[in-house]
Amino acid sequence: MTASTRTSEQLLSELISEAVRFHAGAVGVIVRDVLSPEPRVLLQRLKAMHDEEAFPDLRIAYLQPGGEEAAREVGVGKEVFSTEVEQAERWRNDRDLDALIVVVARGDEAKLSSLEDFGTITSKDLKRALVERAIGGPAGENDIQTRFWQILADDHAVGLGQLVDYYLSLEDKKSTDFKAACSRELYRVGLLPDPTLFDSSTRLALLKRLRSNRELVERLQMLTPKDRRTIKQVVEAETDRDEKSRLREALEQLHRTRSGGAAMGSIDYGQAQRLVKVRAKKGVGGSGKPQRSATVRSADVAADALVNQERVNDLGEVLANLQQTLAFTEASSGRTERVRTQLLDSSMETFSTVRLDVVNLAAKLLDDGIYGGLIECDLDHMDDLLRRLNVQEHVVDRWERDRVREVLQHVAEVVEHARVVAEHFEAYDRARTAILPYLRVLTAEPLVVAADPKAREKLLGLRLAGPGRNPRVGGKG
Repeated sequence: MTASTRTSEQLLSELISEAVRFHAGAVGVIVRDVLSPEPRVLLQRLKAMHDEEAFPDLRIAYLQPGGEEAAREVGVGKEVFSTEVEQAERWRNDRDLDALIVVVARGDEAKLSSLEDFGTITSKDLKRALVERAIGGPAGENDIQTRFWQILADDHAVGLGQLVDYYLSLEDKKSTDFKAACSRELYRVGLLPDPTLFDSSTRLALLKRLRSNRELVERLQMLTPKDRRTIKQVVEAETDRDEKSRLREALEQLHRTRSGGAAMGSIDYGQAQRLVKVRAKKGVGGSGKPQRSATVRSADVAADALVNQERVNDLGEVLANLQQTLAFTEASSGRTERVRTQLLDSSMETFSTVRLDVVNLAAKLLDDGIYGGLIECDLDHMDDLLRRLNVQEHVVDRWERDRVREVLQHVAEVVEHARVVAEHFEAYDRARTAILPYLRVLTAEPLVVAADPKAREKLLGLRLAGPGRNPRVGGKG
């Protein structure tokens, strides 16, 4: 199958089947909350895996539309295939069955909760698998492109569908054309084409460039009257005829894009930046020398935002930059680093002093489905532990979601009210998962997270998930 004929549904099917391989030896795995794959291609690949002597047998419960017809076409028999979640339960309860049960679900099926001992494959997993595939090709030929794709894998603003579309647009590009195409096709992941993106020499510079790009896109999509006046002034004030012509063309394209709802593929980062004057301009003092930007602590901006609504946008920029920067710190780093944020609509710069060893410790022990762990080491000082912690050597046990669920399930079988405890745990876990994207920033600058309205709402959701507070599981309000 060539890049010119492969569809996004077919590529998704390939990624899902590859992800299933990692669950060999498990009871089962649920594919959920992902875009719809091509049933025939996915079942064809799963059947091939089932037929491999070195791979465990499979049982497939395909709950999405089109599964039954595709199974007949591919030749997957009823003994290994079903369209009912109840059959997956029966397979799971058959102690004599030695097979991996694969459930392809939409994600909202009522009885999926009965398969909580199954692993999961989500959009996040498929994004990472796709990035690994890209890095195995031209994207992995230099460090800066590798870092860029790794950023895309963890960027919550980039959906799986967008990343698949982006990957397919680049798949037939040779190494010599790949870099330019990566920049040109950025509109497919919600960014402006940026010919100079890969001139960034460090990971931090690349993160800042991408953050600036996304904020510029958001501003173009929500132009205010002030923005429109600024754009007109920039174009009319240009003295170079060629440049003025290019700006007018970019402005016309911007108007067409906004009116038609299309992606911004014909206006690049530099043109858009010029149009809305987002380049930071240094003021000139009475001495004729450029004035230095005002520098304040990030926590001060957060405190201001709690009482001054006009500072909320500034706080959002600070939070976004901290999230992106701390997401890509080196796992072994023990440095203290100052993270700076240049606010786009002012000359102000904020800073946060971050102990990366503390951030990395939290990241190693807290994650989706992991609530901490038991560390055992022969070190006298906490600083030594932070610097030398080796997860494989020093973490002797972890508190994991599946183990907690298993215990609660067993208790619920013998204690009348234990099911309520299990329901409270599920509510807590959902609320906790919602705040995990803020984990590293909470470790470094907790007030920045607490002061941001959207983040604060999620933090309050975690508090309200406690006993007697969650309306979804009963109890007093």
